[in-house]
Amino acid sequence: MSTTSNTPTTVNDEVLADQTYQRLLPEIEALPADDVMQVNVDIPSAVTTVLGSLPELRDIRPEIQRQLPEFDLASFDKIEDYTLSLTYANAQYLIAISPPEDLQATGSEGTVLRATLHADVMALVQRGHIDGDQIKQLKGGNGYKNIATDLLILASVLQDNWSEIEGKCATNEAEIDRAIKLAQRILRVVGLREQAPTSVAAASDRRVRAFTLFWRAYDQARRAVGYLRWDDDDADQVAPSLYAGRGNGRRRATETESSTACAEAAQVPTVASDASKPSAQPSAASTSSAKPAGTPSSDPFMQ
Repeated sequence: MSTTSNTPTTVNDEVLADQTYQRLLPEIEALPADDVMQVNVDIPSAVTTVLGSLPELRDIRPEIQRQLPEFDLASFDKIEDYTLSLTYANAQYLIAISPPEDLQATGSEGTVLRATLHADVMALVQRGHIDGDQIKQLKGGNGYKNIATDLLILASVLQDNWSEIEGKCATNEAEIDRAIKLAQRILRVVGLREQAPTSVAAASDRRVRAFTLFWRAYDQARRAVGYLRWDDDDADQVAPSLYAGRGNGRRRATETESSTACAEAAQVPTVASDASKPSAQPSAASTSSAKPAGTPSSDPFMQ
């Protein structure tokens, strides 16, 4: 009996892709590196193709079980799970390669606020309300980390002396809170950028592994359908090619041959033909690091 769920009829019936992904993660990670395939289709399009084919695939399952007794029904029954897992893995990959891009705007705001708070603190130091030694650790200069560090130092000094300086300077508590939040945001985004190569590599690896499981299961289903529906000549309607619409006629012809070859092959097709199998090479994610934007010339730390 099939272990996959029936086709959802409402939004509330939909299965959460992240839960499916977590359940299949051990299988995804256990896939041998030599078996991993390169992603060579548009994943959202492939996902919609397979999800749209599931009802007819489930209808033909009893015939597969009867005529192909050694066929891998366990993999066939997990096509939906593999599809949902790929959806989630692809989303995680896209998130990994697109870290927050508000660093420049946040850095610019932080630079202006740092200059404002510094001016207020220096006035308080001159009037003897704040000990000048408390700001000796200010970094000054360019760089997002320096801006964040200075904002945290200035905010801390102002907070520690607030009972003494309240009402004696233009700085207000909202500006102090804003300085802390800007500093934290800058450090968070800089951290994400610095960790991006590792994060992207892990997300990319899981994505291609999830794709491999997805592609294999659906490809085997197409081969079985091609065999069973040979006389009806409607295999591509039951289980459409993931490459339909491409300009490469050789690819489409090869896939048709792969599907119909079941009529001449062993009774149980278990491995996709080399001609229809994507290149078995892991995809390598490439990343680039952005240089921090320069600080405005009006920054007193640069004078």
